[in-house]
Amino acid sequence: MNRKIGFISSIVVCCSIAIFLICLVVALFALNTFTENLSYGVCTVLSWGWVATACGYSCYTQKERYAAAKIGVAVGVIYATIISIVYFTQLTTVLHKSVDEKILQAFSFTSAGSWLFNLDLLGYGLLAISTFFVGLTIQTETKIAFNVARYILCLYVCTYFAVTRNESR
Repeated sequence: MNRKIGFISSIVVCCSIAIFLICLVVALFALNTFTENLSYGVCTVLSWGWVATACGYSCYTQKERYAAAKIGVAVGVIYATIISIVYFTQLTTVLHKSVDEKILQAFSFTSAGSWLFNLDLLGYGLLAISTFFVGLTIQTETKIAFNVARYILCLYVCTYFAVTRNESR
């Protein structure tokens, strides 16, 4: 059962990323509220899928790496909670404009630096940390596979910090 849940959740994560990428490509050519809202919903599902994937990996962790697995899952749960709040707010309060305009500006993604935009960045920073700790638990059969996985993991974490550094300016 652990293997099946891990496998299915990995497929959910991959499909969510593919749909999100399509939404981003469409957004490059035309502003479309459907794809914008679809991307919010897909990112919410992505966060839940990541938690299930992290739990699946943690089931196969060697005893000396249990702490890293548990940290990865715990931080992943915090990430999923923050992302769920951010995108639920986008899909409800912002979409339906059910609050005062000044509050709506703090909640909207239209301006970089808004409260929810920064909260979103925090969530994805937590995803980077969760990915790092889950990555520490993964066992590979060859040294080449291990080095490739480590390189991809480091690239992901470094990319996050580069993006957030530029966004905060």
